[in-house]
Amino acid sequence: MQRLTFDQMVKVMGDTTETKQTRGCPPKLDLEDQVLICLTFWREYRTYFHIAQDWQVLESTVCRIVHRIESTLVSCGKFGLDGKKSLLIPSQKPLTAVMDVTQSPIERPKYGQKRFYSGKQKEHTLKSQLVIDLASLEICCVVNGSGRRHDYKLFVERGRTARSLSPRTQCGKSVF
Repeated sequence: MQRLTFDQMVKVMGDTTETKQTRGCPPKLDLEDQVLICLTFWREYRTYFHIAQDWQVLESTVCRIVHRIESTLVSCGKFGLDGKKSLLIPSQKPLTAVMDVTQSPIERPKYGQKRFYSGKQKEHTLKSQLVIDLASLEICCVVNGSGRRHDYKLFVERGRTARSLSPRTQCGKSVF
């Protein structure tokens, strides 16, 4: 992440906290540290307990910080990705796109295990799909699904048809 993006996040958080009157003790961590905690959680996906140990705060404090910052940044609208429907707009349709899917192992679910079991990985997984425009190197969309679903089926079932983002470029070579 660039420093400018981090500064924008801190500014958005500062604007929202200035308008609210808080009760109780002042926060132990300043705003930059709180945004850094949230970014650490997103990047490394460590447990709240381990992040709390690093910053010497309570686990519940880390949980509150992450949820508050997530909801504030999403509601401001500056840091979101375009939705799936942006791929259907002809002027924004990428000529060449790259799709990649990764599987992340999860704990065995109590109910509906068959839906998440990946025979290839021999464990229960979630799939995360990323579509990137090669011309601008922008992330077009991110889609999540169960581990049993095939990569291309996940792509098609999520509202993007073969016409909206073709798996072939204009020269006929497959990019997926």
